[in-house]
Amino acid sequence: MKRKSDRRDALKLAHKSALAELQPVHVPEIAVRQWRALINYRQQLVKRRTRIKNHLRALLLRENRSWIRGKSGWTIAAVEKLADQSLAMSEAGAEELWRGILAVELEALRTTENLLWEVERRLNQIGKAEQRVQLLQTAAGVGPRLSEALVAQFDDPKRLQNSKEVGPYLGLVPKRWQSGETEVLGHITRQGSSTVRALLVEASWAGLRYNPWMREVYHRVKRGSKTRRKIATVAVSRRLAVRCWAMLRDDAPWRDDCAQRAQ
Repeated sequence: MKRKSDRRDALKLAHKSALAELQPVHVPEIAVRQWRALINYRQQLVKRRTRIKNHLRALLLRENRSWIRGKSGWTIAAVEKLADQSLAMSEAGAEELWRGILAVELEALRTTENLLWEVERRLNQIGKAEQRVQLLQTAAGVGPRLSEALVAQFDDPKRLQNSKEVGPYLGLVPKRWQSGETEVLGHITRQGSSTVRALLVEASWAGLRYNPWMREVYHRVKRGSKTRRKIATVAVSRRLAVRCWAMLRDDAPWRDDCAQRAQ
């Protein structure tokens, strides 16, 4: 029977401390922690906007009303056209309550986009004043959002011993079960910042169009199999994170020739 108590936990910690098995934890300065919080808040606003858009599409589908697919459905002109179908909730009749819901959701969309614009404007100000953020953007396919997230997350890149620690630190390595001659590799561990992982994956998909190195790694890992697309994307994300970490560690801009030799 396992028995857990504060006394037993304290004793276990005391034993590990006596054996020098406790590793120090990096605590960023308060300015970096606030920066991370703002980056995460921006990601929450993006998710909120996506949920609102999905609900609007579901509402129109339920009322058997078609709408433009993709980004074209959310241009200023398209949203204004959508607003023409809405009514204030107090004015919507019993058979047109969906128009009231439409008006409320459109207002929520406008509010969320205004908040997102304000947050991104502040992040852009911070990024322009941070030389390391500008440094990472020398890589094709790496934009301001990923750059600032990586800089804030790594903080001091030299605290990681080598490139092998980058993948586990960001949760981009597979889970591993090993017993005797049996070894199973599962999904990625998802340790660390989910915001940084999401931005890395997003940048990896975009980088396939702009960065020859990312495209070469993707197709090499994919091996021509459609079932390996996600595996290849995660591989590109992990290697991109390693390259960015090395750029921050060495204070060096992106160079395609170095990326090719570092396969």
